Amino acid sequence: MTLLEITAAMQAYANQRNTAGAATMQGWYNNRNTFPYTRDNNNQPIPPATEAYIHVYPGIVSDTLVFFVISAYNDVSTNTNILSDIEICATSWLDPASSGNNSTEYEYAQYWINNYSTWIGNNISTIFQAFRVPQSDSSYGTIHNAMLALKTNSGATGVDSDMVVQDVDGRVIEYFDTALPVPPFPGGGGLTEADFYLYTLLT
Repeated sequence: MTLLEITAAMQAYANQRNTAGAATMQGWYNNRNTFPYTRDNNNQPIPPATEAYIHVYPGIVSDTLVFFVISAYNDVSTNTNILSDIEICATSWLDPASSGNNSTEYEYAQYWINNYSTWIGNNISTIFQAFRVPQSDSSYGTIHNAMLALKTNSGATGVDSDMVVQDVDGRVIEYFDTALPVPPFPGGGGLTEADFYLYTLLT
């Protein structure tokens, strides 16, 4: 895919973030809660941060949900080779129960499976357009499963979107839950739209 095609896929997703698009969005996520991605061993922090991150963007290709993954330090306007740094990840359905892991993070992933349609319907106008995921969430091996998740909060909405990384190394499976969905962007010295270059290309 070209960069224009990738941003068009992201725009197609963004265009359905409204009440009229709820059913379409629910259909895109039907039986699609996970995608594999490759760990970038060359990823590095962006100063003054001391931790490296990846950015994950949903998009629609041929009416099918995909995710675009890029290391945060490559997701910048000055990267003249940005296209080669974007991994296009196909989505599928994965039952977290198959890992035999009953951690809290597993429960978040299971909560998405049980409630994603209702959650999308209730949050369609603010549904995530990207995630920031710590590189440390994929510390074993090379290929990892990123799973969509939902977790409760103490605020007015009650439930937040989340992404859980299933870290697989042989028979060792761990779940990590430190992803940040955006928008909204924290601001106030934290993340802003400008920190997600691909996002800034949308209209």
